[in-house]
Amino acid sequence: MSQRPIIHIAVQSDVERLPAFQGLPNQAIVMPASAESFSAAAQELLACPCIGFDTESKPTFRVGEVSSGPHLIQFATPAKAYLLRVGLPGCIEAARTVLQATQVVKIGFGLKSDRSRLHQRLGIHAHSLLDLGSLLRYQGKKGQVGLRGAVAAVLGRQIDKSRRLATSNWANPLLTEAQQAYAANDAYAALQVFLALPAEHQQELLMAAQRAQNATADATLDPLVIRWQRLVNDSGQTCDRCGATEQAVRQASRRLQQALRRFGVRVQVQTGALTPADFSRTPLESNRIWIAGVPLERWLGAAHGQSKCCSACGEANCRTLELNETRYEAVPAALIVQAGLLAAQRLLGHPVEAPVAPSLPDDDCCA
Repeated sequence: MSQRPIIHIAVQSDVERLPAFQGLPNQAIVMPASAESFSAAAQELLACPCIGFDTESKPTFRVGEVSSGPHLIQFATPAKAYLLRVGLPGCIEAARTVLQATQVVKIGFGLKSDRSRLHQRLGIHAHSLLDLGSLLRYQGKKGQVGLRGAVAAVLGRQIDKSRRLATSNWANPLLTEAQQAYAANDAYAALQVFLALPAEHQQELLMAAQRAQNATADATLDPLVIRWQRLVNDSGQTCDRCGATEQAVRQASRRLQQALRRFGVRVQVQTGALTPADFSRTPLESNRIWIAGVPLERWLGAAHGQSKCCSACGEANCRTLELNETRYEAVPAALIVQAGLLAAQRLLGHPVEAPVAPSLPDDDCCA
């Protein structure tokens, strides 16, 4: 197998004295807000052979806290940037269309975590990624090159990488102009660095992206991740409702593993814990399940409700699952299997035969 290319660039010793990087003007930053505008943005991006790419997530500050991002997905062409706010109708579909398009090379820095979060949280397999951070090196200096260093070395400019903006709330539905500019120019600057490289280096990098894409296509598929979170009190206990759901999650994961093994898909269960303080603020975040980064309710066309709980939860109202006029306090294994198969079908691109599912239990566990 050919070694991936390493492009060496000069080190800029005094970045602070360089002129500022000229980012995109506000009018060139597009934030789709409807399914139609998301679709139109995707079509414009698909017409470009190379685009800049990045994501932003609301930061986590507590030990053991799991990020719920990405909350923003950024793409950039030489003339525009598109900021896709996750959660709006049409966003995930548009992002998937662009990210899974093998004919469009997505260029950025430090894309490993972006790829992982897109898959685990949103069920998106990103293809044709070109991570400049893993392919550029400074002359006579060890270590990877970040966006700020690359902009300085290749473009002779300094780009503002404000920590205050980087750690701001990207889940906020109303982003400030400063946030919009920061996010847009992360993707735009990565593209500009690539376009400023000599043509022979660009060709080497594009060939590397193609080889990586071919290797990814031949590799075993990423696991199907079932993520479940529940209240755990100071004694390490949870409520009866979550305890019953835990058994259902384990049972469903075994059945899904049996059904998906022949397709090369592994099933992975991740468990998160809410502290009593977290639970008191957001009780409906307990007993939640995501499959391939998508809430269980969305896979099933269901809704969530609430009802009075018991044991470790005291008399607080806790999350329920509502489907076909039936309310489930503990989530049944049969419904987790059903949602898991739907997620696997999207992952594989073809139907999967369902295993024999257990019958649905009584819907009331806290009576």
